[in-house]
Amino acid sequence: TGFPASLPVAVGFLIKSYVIIVPIAIIITEIFELISKQPRNKKAISNNIILLLCSVGLVFASFSILKTSFGINEERNVGPTPYIMMGLNAENSGRYNEEDVNYSRSFLTKEERSEGNIQVMKERLANYGVYGLIKHSVRKALVNFNDGSFAWEAEGNFYREILPDDNKILAPILMNFYSSYGDNDNTTFKQITQSLWLWVLIFSLGFIIPLQKNNLIYFSIDNVVYLSIIGFVLFVMIFEARARYLFVFAPIFIICAFIGLKRTYHYLLKFFHWSNNKR
Repeated sequence: TGFPASLPVAVGFLIKSYVIIVPIAIIITEIFELISKQPRNKKAISNNIILLLCSVGLVFASFSILKTSFGINEERNVGPTPYIMMGLNAENSGRYNEEDVNYSRSFLTKEERSEGNIQVMKERLANYGVYGLIKHSVRKALVNFNDGSFAWEAEGNFYREILPDDNKILAPILMNFYSSYGDNDNTTFKQITQSLWLWVLIFSLGFIIPLQKNNLIYFSIDNVVYLSIIGFVLFVMIFEARARYLFVFAPIFIICAFIGLKRTYHYLLKFFHWSNNKR
């Protein structure tokens, strides 16, 4: 922890705000470890938390000064409200909506933009009601989590220009595997990615199986992973929906799946051992 760790966190946050999710998970885990009955090292944990918070604050303050010196127009900063507003759009289950974007851009100041977006958010929540919001959340969850290809080729100009390739044997095979451009059929690619992603999600559910009480170190590491997953889920469920936003979180989901698989394996061993002893 400290300045070396907080510098990439601060820079990453200024580029993509969801970078802060993992550091928040680390801080929460350290705080719970600090107030637990058997902390690893109370003084070291306290120092880690204080150093991380102070250094992150220092870096953010430095970047605020730099932004001011560069003359960046903060009034053009859209903030988080347009993406929350899009996430509540029923027409396309919370995905990107051009009308919502144009509405946000119609305001001249940051404050007016935020107030206008919040007003639309309130109207949409009122129109949904509790049951309607639950149905919308289910549809949005399917958009976010039911695509193992992470919305591959779903948007963007993927094939604006096809560059010539001298490899006439391997290139067509690979192109046909991952691309649907022209006569290519990437059905096999999408079936493989969908299957792998579903298994990752299923194995991740193994986190509900508790660890042994004496395994405190692994418990803390696992908590960072699980809290990060919770943060990722909340992020994509609150803001604009799109499976591709989960792609940067895929490594954490894979780690979570292996932890869940490990816990499931040990639980089954313990269960069969208990069953054999009862016979």
